[in-house]
Amino acid sequence: MAQVARQLERYLATIRAIARSPDVREYIVGYTSNITSRQAAYRGVKMPHLVVLAAEMLQDDALDLESALQTAIKDGDRRSLLFRKYNGPRIVKSNARSRGGKHLPVNDRSSAVYIAWAAERSALAD
Repeated sequence: MAQVARQLERYLATIRAIARSPDVREYIVGYTSNITSRQAAYRGVKMPHLVVLAAEMLQDDALDLESALQTAIKDGDRRSLLFRKYNGPRIVKSNARSRGGKHLPVNDRSSAVYIAWAAERSALAD
């Protein structure tokens, strides 16, 4: 149990480091079994930045991690950047575990958990 808590804190520290940037307007934590497709989808909704937090996971493990991260953020300090910068409409929703309609084979390790974010301004503008 202590190892799981340490791993969760490590992922939250990564999210915190990204959210702390003044260039990050909002972010979201999610699950995918197809990172290339997910990156393209977020570019279409103005969240062009995406970093994989954990990859090559079993589907249920990835969904558990996604849920644990979202719960830690949503149930955390409402004054924190983690809470305030989380995607507005989604911060009030309950964590709905979704496989995206895709049930993977038992030993398939194509699942990943990611953070995607929108920037205040383009980094290329500097």
